[in-house]
Amino acid sequence: MTLAFLGHDMNPPPVHRVARVTGCLGETEGGFLHNGSYWQESDTLRVTFRPEFLVLQGLDAVQEARVLRHEEQHRVDFVELAERLERGLRTALRQRRDPEIDHRWEWFLYDIANRANQFHRSSGQGETINVAEPHFPRPV
Repeated sequence: MTLAFLGHDMNPPPVHRVARVTGCLGETEGGFLHNGSYWQESDTLRVTFRPEFLVLQGLDAVQEARVLRHEEQHRVDFVELAERLERGLRTALRQRRDPEIDHRWEWFLYDIANRANQFHRSSGQGETINVAEPHFPRPV
């Protein structure tokens, strides 16, 4: 099996100005979405991302710059975790092991939520993202 791992390193991702920020768990002025998915096609495991920044319409230039700086940190964290996911998948496939994509994906989402919580706590924001730890061991 081969791996196609695409889109995670798009820098910068597109910025979309929206009337309402949705899908960003507690964020109201902006957000970062990775829009990731995976599927198997023949003998290829495909993992794709379409990252994007959301910014609330009507923010002035100073507010928008502040929001984008905040969301950029979420993007940096995402890229690091996506690269770790890719390394794990490539290692498993190279060793001819089951890539355990379902389990790896759940741990990836959990790690993103935890990293966002750490960032919000360190920057004085009270928002937390409640994501249950996966109920299976982290794949190696």
